[in-house]
Amino acid sequence: MTEIKLEESILEFDRRIRPTVVTGCKTTTIRKGHRYFKKNITIAKQSATINWQRHYILLTVPLDILVKEGFKSIFDALRKLQKYYPDISLNSPVTVIEFRMDIMSEGSTHPVDRAIKDWLE
Repeated sequence: MTEIKLEESILEFDRRIRPTVVTGCKTTTIRKGHRYFKKNITIAKQSATINWQRHYILLTVPLDILVKEGFKSIFDALRKLQKYYPDISLNSPVTVIEFRMDIMSEGSTHPVDRAIKDWLE
């Protein structure tokens, strides 16, 4: 029997870190569970593109990815991820997603897009 993989098209972020996402400062995220995302998604009502997505057990996420996410160690990552996923453990499956915001999209009203367009004109 073939497993059906539901692809998500929206990536949500805590509103406190949303500015770092939409400005392109934050480009990776770790989510609990083995999840699948479409290539073209929406983040904070803006279009974005998934560069890659990989499945891990939290304990096996490479240190360079953890550091890029702002964690000091696997235990720091576990502690901070437990704020969003209280039942996550070192043995939990996770999905690491690298994305980029599609700035300068046609008709965008995002402040960064407007600023870039004004600067280019």
